[in-house]
Amino acid sequence: MVALVAVSLLSTRKLNRRFGGIVAVKDVDFSLEQGEIRGIIGPNGAGKTTFVNLLSGCFASDSGQIVFQGVDITGQPAWKRARLGIAYTFQITSIYPGLTVFENVAIGAQVRIRQSSKSKASPDEKPGLEEIVDNCLRLTGLDRSRTRLAAELAYGHQRLLEIAVNLAVDPVLLILDEPTQGLSVDEIEEFTGLLKCIRSNRTLILIDHNLPFVMNLADRVTVMDQGGILAENDPKGIQRDVRVKTAYLGE
Repeated sequence: MVALVAVSLLSTRKLNRRFGGIVAVKDVDFSLEQGEIRGIIGPNGAGKTTFVNLLSGCFASDSGQIVFQGVDITGQPAWKRARLGIAYTFQITSIYPGLTVFENVAIGAQVRIRQSSKSKASPDEKPGLEEIVDNCLRLTGLDRSRTRLAAELAYGHQRLLEIAVNLAVDPVLLILDEPTQGLSVDEIEEFTGLLKCIRSNRTLILIDHNLPFVMNLADRVTVMDQGGILAENDPKGIQRDVRVKTAYLGE
C-alpha cells in the first residue's frame, strides 16, 4: 500500500536570538496510511508542532523530502498544499469573530466549490454552499448557532467551529494541533465522538498532551523527543515503552 504521507530525513532549524539557530526537527522518517488516525505526542519542545508545520507548508525544511499522495510537495507553499487536501487547525483558534457561524463555514465551503468546479462531475452531483455548510454544522453540533456571531460562542464551540470550517473544505488530511486545549471533560467527550464520526473518510493527525484522548483515538502513536522520533507503535505498545516513560518522566 502506498502511504498517503511519506517523509524522508526531514530536518529544519529555528532562529534563536541567543544561540543563532537550534535544530527543531532532525532526520525524521515518517509514514502515514490513508484513513489512519495518528497521534503525535512528546514533551514540550520535542518538535511536534514544528514537524506538522513542515507537513502543512507553514515552515520550510532545510533538508529532506515530503511526498503527499505520491506527489513531491517539499518545495510547495502552504496554499498549494491546502489545495491538495491538507488542512491544519492551529493551537490558537483561527476563526472570523465578526462573522456568523454560518458565514465562517461558508468561507470553507466556497473554497471547496471553486475546487470542484474544475472536476468533471455534473453540476447535479456537486453539493451547493448551503448543503455543505448545513452538513458541517450538523456534524459538529453547531446547527442551532448558525446565526450567532463566532465571537459569542463559548471557547469549546469556537474550536468546533474551526473544525467545521476545515471540514467544509473537504480535506484529505486533517491535522489537529492541541485540539482539546481549554476544553472541559464533557466537551472532550463530545469532541472525541465527532472525530470518530469523521474518521470514515478522513486521515487525521492528532497532537495533544491529553494522553487518554490520544490513546483512545489513535491507530498508531508517534513519540517525538528532542526533534526526532523516539518511538512508534500502537497505543498499548507506546504505553509499555520504557523510553517513552523516561522522556516524559525523566530517569
